[in-house]
Amino acid sequence: MKPPAIRTAKPKSELLSRLTGVPLRPIRVPGLDGPHPVLSLVLETLKGNWSLIDEHLDFQLVLIEFGAGDLNPETKALEAAMSRNPNLIGCAMDGMFETMRQLTDMWIDSGKSRADPGVDTPADRNVMDVLPGRAWSLFEFLDSILFARHALYASLRRDGSMGIGDTVPRYSETHEDRSMEDRLREYGAKFAAHWFVKLLSSMDARRIARCDNCGGYFAYERARLRIIKRGVFCPRSRCKGQGSRKRTEKSRARRMGSKIDTAAKAWLNWTPRKRAEQRQWVANRVNDAHDTTVGRRWVSQNLDKIMKRVEALRNGKR
Repeated sequence: MKPPAIRTAKPKSELLSRLTGVPLRPIRVPGLDGPHPVLSLVLETLKGNWSLIDEHLDFQLVLIEFGAGDLNPETKALEAAMSRNPNLIGCAMDGMFETMRQLTDMWIDSGKSRADPGVDTPADRNVMDVLPGRAWSLFEFLDSILFARHALYASLRRDGSMGIGDTVPRYSETHEDRSMEDRLREYGAKFAAHWFVKLLSSMDARRIARCDNCGGYFAYERARLRIIKRGVFCPRSRCKGQGSRKRTEKSRARRMGSKIDTAAKAWLNWTPRKRAEQRQWVANRVNDAHDTTVGRRWVSQNLDKIMKRVEALRNGKR
């Protein structure tokens, strides 16, 4: 008696290929590695991984060759041009890197406070926001690069629900009036848009971040749902200490502000009947309220700040 066949469990959310039933050899997509493959690919692109776009051009040739047999004329022209001028890969890389950087910045900045860039709320990121200094939203940008000319198809998932699938971006020579350099830049831009949309559709969309200190891109260990109030910093030793430094500075400023407020109120309450010199009397009130040991010299050093606060209190401002 034969043992029962073992079936590999697959997620019900998986979109079924329209080529189901056709024997396909497994093809590894370059850059999709690790437990968070799309996030990894996006971060490698942002690092300027030149070999990645080269691998994807080779990957495209594999797909065309596998699906259509002999290479078509435009692919043959691309191969011939690349062999004659290896520097052409830089055009695709420029389009890929610059577009991925713009997409990532627009996505990250949509969650930042307009009043204080150090305040970041990844949960509030929105593709429809038109950010200051930009003429279009992230959605409109992606639409112009990808959606308007991108092949989509309808299919079903294993649970019976309908989904929309898409194809890997392809290098195209359909615009005869454009140079190969421009077409390669366009390919690189489509590459970036395609995989960034995949990131937006994943659970990792709010894990990607940009360091306020060095400007480098990195990923949080977990998606941040709460407000980040004192800046975003990457794990590098020169950057991660910046958050602590800012927290310390803000804590000191807050304590100083509280003492100035106490001193200003004491200044207003002082009268000659207190039988104590005004500045020393104010210093004593600050010590009583904040458990400090300041003297009249502290009052003299901060007199400008105290008097500004006194004026605000006289005008009824809290």
